[in-house]
Amino acid sequence: MRRGVRLGLQAAAVALLAALIGLFARSVLAGSTTVSAELNDGQRPAAPNFTLPNLNGRGDVALKSFRGKVVLLNFWASWCPPCRVEAAQFRLIQSQYGRRGVAVIGVDSQDFANDARKFAREFHVNYTLVHDSSNDVTNRWGVTSGFPVTFVINRAGAVQKMFQTQVTGAELTRAIRPLLGGGQA
Repeated sequence: MRRGVRLGLQAAAVALLAALIGLFARSVLAGSTTVSAELNDGQRPAAPNFTLPNLNGRGDVALKSFRGKVVLLNFWASWCPPCRVEAAQFRLIQSQYGRRGVAVIGVDSQDFANDARKFAREFHVNYTLVHDSSNDVTNRWGVTSGFPVTFVINRAGAVQKMFQTQVTGAELTRAIRPLLGGGQA
């Protein structure tokens, strides 16, 4: 083999190896800095802001615009059976606690936006729904093992709790009441 070709192939192999190492390092760093990883390590991380399109078609929604409220951030998809059950719980929580400073935000991911809109109509959703078409937000929050996953965020924007499975209305109420200053509904 000619020396020039051999050197070219070696350079290409080194470049490919460097790119693979870079991708691996990026995935390791991203995985260790997810919100769910920080919670699992006993931390109460600041909720990373995101801006996603509102599923109702009326502009974008930024998480930081809910600062000062207790936020239930629910990652879901229209094809997820437990998510269908949870929709009624979130609708009820929004109705009961919305005036007391609770906001429910549903992040639709790994889904078609039209299917998510149909879900919202079918389940009479009364809370904010956004669509994460790239899954960047879903990945940043560490939602990788399925839906639904719900995070509880306090008024100051710190993530307090994570539910990695279907959540009940009673569990949601127990999670948000102390963040509202106690008391009954």
